[in-house]
Amino acid sequence: MKKLSRITLVLLISFFTGSVAFASFPYTKEQKTSTETQVLTETVIEKDAIRTFAGDFVELLITLVLWLFLGWIAAHRWYRKKSTFWNIVFIICFWGGIAGSAILGLPFLGLIGAIWYIVDLIMILTGEF
Repeated sequence: MKKLSRITLVLLISFFTGSVAFASFPYTKEQKTSTETQVLTETVIEKDAIRTFAGDFVELLITLVLWLFLGWIAAHRWYRKKSTFWNIVFIICFWGGIAGSAILGLPFLGLIGAIWYIVDLIMILTGEF
């Protein structure tokens, strides 16, 4: 019984992994009809293109999560290796507005930080970040 379950498991694994396999090169297939020969050309997506798309999507997702939860310390900017100077200016604008409005009554710096925060979101979503 134990041997039968191992064989079943191996067959299931090979079935599921084998069903997603595809050729990594374009090929042509000829189909003959009664009067003429018809050539069908199939195009195959390159594995590198799939990996590139998946990698870009993961980078986008990580950047969005960092923007959402740790954007106030410019984590999304540090992750994407933006300039250190501008990252520090971002933090000063974001937190300076809170301190400036509480201490000095100058909320404009915070407004600049909030606008910059929203602009970063738009740039992340459009792929320009």
